[in-house]
This record gives sequence, C-alpha cells and structure tokens, in this order.
Amino acid sequence: MAGFMRGFQQQTVEMNGEDRPALEAADYIAGSSAGSIVATIYHYQNSTTTDELLDAAGPNDPSQITNEVLDTVPENSIFLAFGAPISLSIQSAIPVALATGKPFWPILVQNLFLQRFGIEAGKPLSSAKIR
Repeated sequence: MAGFMRGFQQQTVEMNGEDRPALEAADYIAGSSAGSIVATIYHYQNSTTTDELLDAAGPNDPSQITNEVLDTVPENSIFLAFGAPISLSIQSAIPVALATGKPFWPILVQNLFLQRFGIEAGKPLSSAKIR
C-alpha cells in the first residue's frame, strides 16, 4: 500500500491550474491488513510532510536501491517504520499487555508504527457527530 501511495505522490496531475501530487486528487484512501496501518499513518500523522512520509524523492527502480541510498531515507519515512526491528517493540509491549490486561497486538502496533508519527494511544482519531 505504501508503495502505491508513493507512486501516486510522485506523479502529478493538474488541479486548479496547478501541478499537484496525484495522491491529493484521491477523495478516499483505505487499506486492509497492514494497509490499514499505512492509511491511518497517512491520514493522522502530524510529524512530517507527505513527501517525506512516502520518501517521494527516493528511487523507483529496485536496481538503484543500495545501502547508500537506504541511508538517505528520511527519518520520518513510513518505510523506516515498516523496516524497523520488531524485537524491541515486542519486548516493550509484552509487559504493558500483562500489566494492563489489554490485548497485545494493539499495543505492539502503537509502539512500532503509530507512536513515532505522533498518533497517541487511547485517543479518538476524529470526532463523530451523531445525527
């Protein structure tokens, strides 16, 4: 999902007489499984720009990806979050789950993916208006 979103961020379309990233033309973005984590980060992160989040300046050709190129991926890129070692996040999530009785998986997702983008645990992502 992040790769597709990155491709749309790199392509441009004309909107109101101005070239803009094609991703901005999308009215809705949704995902399933790990894609739902990507969509959540995209919609609710408040720590970086979309270009940095999706590493829009990075290469598209897999043959151009080298260790040197990987060292230049922006710190706030979603790709670093999904490439991060999981063992430390597991080690920190287990005691919280045991101490609070809360499910392990949401704690792990929060520690590994959401927290680094300023998405707080236990807070609504938006307000719901009931008609």
